[in-house]
Amino acid sequence: MRVLTWNIWNGGRDDLPLIVEQVAAVAPDVFVCVETYGAAPAILAGLPGYTGTRITARDRDNLWIFTRLPVTHVFPPSFDDFRFGGIRVSPGVNVFATWLNFSEPWLGDVLAAGGDGRADERVQYAELSRIVHEELPRLLDGHSGPVVVAGDLNVLPAADRPQLRTTRILEDAGYTDTFRALSADPGHTWSARPDLPLAERIDYIFAKDLKPLRSWTLTRRLSDHAALVTDF
Repeated sequence: MRVLTWNIWNGGRDDLPLIVEQVAAVAPDVFVCVETYGAAPAILAGLPGYTGTRITARDRDNLWIFTRLPVTHVFPPSFDDFRFGGIRVSPGVNVFATWLNFSEPWLGDVLAAGGDGRADERVQYAELSRIVHEELPRLLDGHSGPVVVAGDLNVLPAADRPQLRTTRILEDAGYTDTFRALSADPGHTWSARPDLPLAERIDYIFAKDLKPLRSWTLTRRLSDHAALVTDF
């Protein structure tokens, strides 16, 4: 199974046709889209054979999950469907889209200036703690199938910054940071813009009870985030 996650930056803007073209070329089984914001019809038009599940019900439709696999279950809304929600696809894999809020000042800037950063990830830490410790157990309700949690967490990996704690929540719960499991490269998913030179990885595909075989970022940068892909 191939999973792609991409924050397409405010609905993809004028680059949306090229974004859809790149997604189609990668041909993921599941595409977790962040900052969709009205782009779903164009995405579906460019991905024949896919269906789309709108996770965020409000007008600003942040999260969608597109897939060419049969959808067997759509999870009911979580505590905040702008930030989290998911579906189950055949053969029994639970896929959740995630967007965590960002802190101000931006965590990457704090770390680049020599700060510790622990206090500056408090927003992300609180939101992911609720997702992992409350929302996932409630929604899965004992289902034993594999789980994928993908999206934009707006925080750097604790594996590369030991003083940080947020992504450790998922690791401690048995989830694998699929990119880190297969690469010693710290990675770079934000920012893809030349005017924001900090190289940071804030987009993730975490998995539980699935073995990652390959994970990489897409080099054609059409958003302020790079897309991340993992094969299982």
